[in-house]
Amino acid sequence: MSTAAMAQIPAQAIRAVTDAEAAFFAANGWVLLRGLVDPGLCKAMLERGKPEIDRAATPVGQWSMPTEDLLAKMGEAAAGGGDVVTEIGQWVEWRGAIRALHDPAFTRVGLDPVMGHNAQALLGRKRQVQVYHDMFICKRPDGISTATGWHQDYGHYPFDRNSLTFWIALAEITPDMGPVRFLSGSHRMGMFGRIDPLNEVDIIDEYPELGALEASPAYHMQPGDCTVHNAMTVHGAGANLTPDPRWSYICTYFPVDSRYNGMPSHDADGYGLKVGFPMDHPTFPKVPL
Repeated sequence: MSTAAMAQIPAQAIRAVTDAEAAFFAANGWVLLRGLVDPGLCKAMLERGKPEIDRAATPVGQWSMPTEDLLAKMGEAAAGGGDVVTEIGQWVEWRGAIRALHDPAFTRVGLDPVMGHNAQALLGRKRQVQVYHDMFICKRPDGISTATGWHQDYGHYPFDRNSLTFWIALAEITPDMGPVRFLSGSHRMGMFGRIDPLNEVDIIDEYPELGALEASPAYHMQPGDCTVHNAMTVHGAGANLTPDPRWSYICTYFPVDSRYNGMPSHDADGYGLKVGFPMDHPTFPKVPL
């Protein structure tokens, strides 16, 4: 999008969450925020991100790189200060629009002070937040990108405080395109750990008690609609069964008082972080207050 077109986007392109939305989030571990982001800004993000998806090194349907090798390559690129485009089977992702490139369209969303205040309100903590990772995502059409199994984010993160993820629709997303769904109340049931990397066992097989929880609907979303989920909330998404790509953007935030726990992570390795200390590094930008 041109500079002139960007100038047409309202100065305040993010709305604040309401008290009712924050209460729903606290009770359920997730919330749907209709119209969180200005649609014009979503259009700018979509136009900026689409060409990057074509940089995916491995053709769709031919991905066979072992997970550990793939994560190592992603970590090497990120630690070198670059952005990363990866085909992971479930989707194609472009990481680092904010962290690596400081792209103006994406930073208008991810580093907007209102987003920071929204994260604080939903977490229920008066602590400034930082960006952990940001991803522009394309879920390929016609079932090519596979379903995302039920999982919990917390066990994958290298820090010791709770966090949350904003999942923003950049184009219309219908229920059969695989929007994210959540097991309501699962955030109150403790830590479930990582899912089977070979996808041979579902997390609900390992924790049958999760089967008693109600799953949220597969929402019909418009550009700018957003779901937010707690890092302890179990969630997943179906395959995209339509002939059109599913376009979304996610940004995960963690509080600045979080301490690095040393767990290997392609998002955090290579930055000289010290166990037990805050992740005070420019690659994890703080959202202005």
